[in-house]
Amino acid sequence: MKQLYFITGNKGKLLEAQTKLGVLGIKIVQRNMGYPEIQADTLEE
Repeated sequence: MKQLYFITGNKGKLLEAQTKLGVLGIKIVQRNMGYPEIQADTLEE
């Protein structure tokens, strides 16, 4: 089984990835690295 490291603290994103990729034989391993997510109104910011 292949592993994919999924860097997120969002459990909803993790569950969705596990659901979609698990049927393909890919094991999702969560890593919460604490990286800030960019929140901007435009791409220029």
